Amino acid sequence: MRIHLKRIFITMLTVILLCCSAFPCFAAAEKGIISVTLEDKSKNKVNGVTVYLCQVAELNNNGYYPTTAFESSGLSISGLINSPDESSAKSVTDYIKNNQIEVLSTASKNGKTSFSDLALGIWVVFCDEDSKYTFNPYIVFLPYESGGKLYYEVSSVPKIEDSKPNETSIYVVKKWDDKNNAAKKRPDSVNIELLNGSEAVSTAKLSESNGWSHTFTGVSKDGNYSVRENSVANYKANYSGDMANGFVVTNTYTGEKLPQTGQYWWPIILIAIAGVGFIALGIYEVGVKKNAKKK
Repeated sequence: MRIHLKRIFITMLTVILLCCSAFPCFAAAEKGIISVTLEDKSKNKVNGVTVYLCQVAELNNNGYYPTTAFESSGLSISGLINSPDESSAKSVTDYIKNNQIEVLSTASKNGKTSFSDLALGIWVVFCDEDSKYTFNPYIVFLPYESGGKLYYEVSSVPKIEDSKPNETSIYVVKKWDDKNNAAKKRPDSVNIELLNGSEAVSTAKLSESNGWSHTFTGVSKDGNYSVRENSVANYKANYSGDMANGFVVTNTYTGEKLPQTGQYWWPIILIAIAGVGFIALGIYEVGVKKNAKKK
């Protein structure tokens, strides 16, 4: 009898542990620091330029998740992770500016700025344009890994370019309205054309790897710009935005009916039934033992 009861308790404990394992275990909170040094092409320190920081994604034990401000942005976090390049940083920066997302800011003194007590995750760093120079935005991971170690303090020097007052940049992002690709019809990439009037002046390929976004740079300010997507099977494209605030291309699924998505609850029901069964079995075995003693 004791052996049976022991087996029952072990089984119940195993079920509880399996259920609990579905919930993440959060580590103690850590904070990070991002320091920025502004230099011109002769390595002279640049003062009085405002540096901005904005958190794009949060980090927990399960990975990176977009912050509230970026949940409906259409930007792919996995794309930023796989390709945290200058183009991706510019796209994120343009989205921040066009949507007036809250940022941290401070002006450079002796060519330096520093932001401390930062939450872990993915951050973008960008600057106001100087009268002579433009500091390119960039992506920062907190913490970052090097040599098998994690570092919670990042020191950086943004790339600098000559300012071009007659040029601008135009941002475009792709959004998908297809229940998270439930029908598995979403293409790996799409081509977006930048039009000046009716003439295509540039083309970009948007995909998961670049966050389904792109910034057309070096665009003359003297123009009437729009975007056009090459047709995508099973989807209808809708356009919004303008050249000043960026363009959003939303692809809505128009193919066959999407399958139902959601969580299946039958495993939980089975586990509950099994748990009740084990308890009943334990009560039964105890009753048998008591009856045996009475006899």
